[in-house]
Amino acid sequence: MLAKLVKYEFLATSRLIFPAYIGALLFGLILRPATSNAAFDGFFLNASTFFFVVSIFAVVILTFVIIVRRFSSSMFKDEGYLTHTLPVSVDALIWAKLIAAIGWTLLGIVIISFSTWFVTSGLWWNTLSLPHYVWQEIEHGLPYGLAGLLMFFSGLLFLPVGILSLYCALSIGQMVKRFKVLLAIVVFFSASFVLSFVTEELNFAIRHQSDLLIAGVVFLYYLLQGTLFYFATRWVLRRRLNLE
Repeated sequence: MLAKLVKYEFLATSRLIFPAYIGALLFGLILRPATSNAAFDGFFLNASTFFFVVSIFAVVILTFVIIVRRFSSSMFKDEGYLTHTLPVSVDALIWAKLIAAIGWTLLGIVIISFSTWFVTSGLWWNTLSLPHYVWQEIEHGLPYGLAGLLMFFSGLLFLPVGILSLYCALSIGQMVKRFKVLLAIVVFFSASFVLSFVTEELNFAIRHQSDLLIAGVVFLYYLLQGTLFYFATRWVLRRRLNLE
């Protein structure tokens, strides 16, 4: 059932996100000859650059907006009445939306990276050799052993933790009858401020420790954040759901 929910989430959001991603790729392809050929200058170069930059910002902003809007509308607004009558658990609903959000975000990062790489690189084979450079960086980090592996997994946790923090703030915000969005914003930025303070204190406390201990603490710290955000969201959806 989770696979069906994930598939539905991708289909429900693809109509808005996918055109923006295609646009970013196309403008990257258009801008490449404009930057490498002196015949393309003036208005064409300026226009291509402008639309390329706009398309990159559109990918970033649209992805963020759709992640927030999709969770809010399908969980707490009119669509929520249908969502919460489905014969699936709250956990399945959260995971489906989280997986789709992670998938679109990663695809957006790939699209932006590929477009920017193509515009700034020399030739097609330089662009296609990007995986080789990525693998070189991975090989460079392998000798660090367990510490490097823990830092790698910490990096993987950063994205889902960030998305879960948004879900948590939105869930807490809908608990009130008025000013739901305002409360969600206040919760999100308050949590970000507290976590930034805790992060600074934690960095100060472990700065002279071994690489393995630092990597382990960082990994557990992100894991704890994600767990707290997840179960807070789950508790609200199970115990304090307030549909509009």
